[in-house]
Amino acid sequence: MSEAPIIENDKLFQPETGTVVKISPDGRATVRLSRTKACEFCGQCSVSAEDGMMELTADIPEGESINVNDKVRIDKKPKVQTRAILLLLLLPLIGLLLGAGIGYLVFSPKEPLVALTALLGLTLAFVISTVLIRMKKWHRGAGLTVKKLFTLILLSALILCSCKRAPAAQPSRAEPDAEYKNPMPVSPDEEFMNQKQIFCEYLPVPDSVLDRMKGKSFPDDCEIDRRELAYLKVKYYGFDGEVHIGELVLHRKAADKVAWIFVSLFQSQYRIEKIKLIDDYDASDEASMTDNNTSAFCYRTIAGRKKLSKHALGLAIDINPLYNPCVTYNEDGSIKKVEPEAGRPYIERDASDPRRITKDSEIYKLFIENGFKWGGDWGNPKDYQHFEYKQE
Repeated sequence: MSEAPIIENDKLFQPETGTVVKISPDGRATVRLSRTKACEFCGQCSVSAEDGMMELTADIPEGESINVNDKVRIDKKPKVQTRAILLLLLLPLIGLLLGAGIGYLVFSPKEPLVALTALLGLTLAFVISTVLIRMKKWHRGAGLTVKKLFTLILLSALILCSCKRAPAAQPSRAEPDAEYKNPMPVSPDEEFMNQKQIFCEYLPVPDSVLDRMKGKSFPDDCEIDRRELAYLKVKYYGFDGEVHIGELVLHRKAADKVAWIFVSLFQSQYRIEKIKLIDDYDASDEASMTDNNTSAFCYRTIAGRKKLSKHALGLAIDINPLYNPCVTYNEDGSIKKVEPEAGRPYIERDASDPRRITKDSEIYKLFIENGFKWGGDWGNPKDYQHFEYKQE
């Protein structure tokens, strides 16, 4: 038996087979076929139906010989297939991703709330698909397929959102009585300076360095596991044009990025006044900033709040803070606070002053390219000294 000829209908979603009952002068065939379960949802056809049957009108392809009582296969037109993909695949996917993205930005790292916003986005997309079908803007039978696809994506979303995000940039908390020792010695400054081809080195925080941090940047109630931190020694050019050695403590994932950044800064002879552990200032942020000291880790809360600072997680670094102060504004635009207060003369971003960080600065571009955000891009406050590593 030969295969039934194929004719096209612009409302049909899935191929159907029926019998030709009429052929019009303009080359369209009226086909009688069995109603499907999807018809109950769709209601796209205006032709009356009886005894579980319905009639559809379809175009007869040019050159095709079709007669009354012939068995034919009705297929969708290419544009209908494109619309089906948009409706059944892209719209729910966009809803899912948009919901997850909004949830990540607003609620991160609270995974349950991120999952909730993802499901809300998916549900909204499903509702929109249903409305479009009810408005008869789409093809027959889509509703049943949307329901099946919605169930599939819903299960996928639940599995995806239930997976715990990798803690690549989220330091773990130390166990109360956890003991960890790292007696590895820090190389002497003279030896490090004489290594002409090495501009930066980092290692797990040694005991000798932790001893300097205890009670200061690493207080007794510090909940950060020291194994998540790294100690860096870097070479840099000071404001005096000479090469100096600096020290930094960062989260180990951010440390890898910062190491490469400081290698690039050294090679371009970017000037930084000093790089000392904030413990040299008894962990006083104001004292360190006033002395224009570049620093990173310090277990503390955000000024005026109870939330831990990114510095407490080892995910932030302040560069030349005296010349790049943190400025908080009142609602009327007037200046409320400057940190450090001695940095008030340097609030404005003067690109001609290489000490002040702007979007044209080499250091800005290096940090952004390596996955950091700049506090100078914030609305209020404007923290021009501050770069923080984006959590993954």
